[in-house]
Amino acid sequence: MNGQVGWSAAARSTVAAAVAAALLSSTPSYAAPSHNKQVQAVQALLQAHHPRITVERLRAIGPDVASILRQEAARPGNGRAVARALALLVHFPGSASGKLLRAVSADSQRPTRIRRIACVALIVGQGATALKDARRLLQHRDAHLRDGVAHALGSVSHPRATGLLVQRQRLEREAFVLETIARSIKKHRAAARSRKTGGAPARPRAPSK
Repeated sequence: MNGQVGWSAAARSTVAAAVAAALLSSTPSYAAPSHNKQVQAVQALLQAHHPRITVERLRAIGPDVASILRQEAARPGNGRAVARALALLVHFPGSASGKLLRAVSADSQRPTRIRRIACVALIVGQGATALKDARRLLQHRDAHLRDGVAHALGSVSHPRATGLLVQRQRLEREAFVLETIARSIKKHRAAARSRKTGGAPARPRAPSK
């Protein structure tokens, strides 16, 4: 034995969450935490095994959280922390986040899993302003990226999003992508019906006699 103690994944997760909480609580509420403390808190959450990450908890870390997430997401690695940072940028839309997510989604050196996360975060986070990106990515040769885009478009409340999905549905050949497109179109149509009825659920039809 070399005197080192083996830590389980659950134990590391508990310690990481405790570190993040300690870093936040150690700073008086009337002063913003230092940049370094914010970095440490974000990294602790990104590395935790089963973190409870909410937008409120992220914003409570400090004013630099969005830029720190972009910094972590831009790292060359493709592990859990990078994937989480990319996904969390959906809550911090803007030109800087959009630029990074576009770069990662287009980076052929990145694995498909990472690029797919970037695509989803780009389209869901940027909304209608990313529809040009969605149109281009729906034509990508990688079916898993197309699937991610089709999934993300289901959350974009804009008529053009529905149009892009319908257009791709006529051209798509991969069954799993077609299933995702159909679900997103169904989601859009349900939302449209809800708007027409003022949000009230549709009345059930009377049984035929």
